[in-house]
Amino acid sequence: MKRLFPSGTAVAIALTAASVVSSQTNFVSGITNNSYDKAVPLVNAGGKFVWNGFDGHDYEIYLIDGSTITQITDNDYNDYDPLINAEGKVVWWGFDGHDTEIFLYDGKTVINISNNDYNDYTPAINAEGKVVWRGFNGRDYEIFLYDG
Repeated sequence: MKRLFPSGTAVAIALTAASVVSSQTNFVSGITNNSYDKAVPLVNAGGKFVWNGFDGHDYEIYLIDGSTITQITDNDYNDYDPLINAEGKVVWWGFDGHDTEIFLYDGKTVINISNNDYNDYTPAINAEGKVVWRGFNGRDYEIFLYDG
């Protein structure tokens, strides 16, 4: 029987892997520290991430860029299921007072990109900033595209 590793090498590899795993746990840190619920955290390739969280009244969308937390939404309606692309653009669905809509944060401004009479849900955004979602037209669900 031929050995692939000299005697003791496998033990050294296992110990090295264990030390890497245990050292990685030292990088865990809390981002938020309040008594409100948070949900759906997502991170992009650049290290920015988003989540929706309760502000004491309703659910809002939050973004962290480095060490700065920005509350993207501040309204009287629930905002849900944020997604973030590599450029840091964020999409989510939320109630506008009439029905559910799809919103886009481009880094500066929040835009209602669906703005129709349908209930719109489940947006997805790609690296180019194109957004797709489904909307219920009263009979069935349709697919919509926003290409910026």
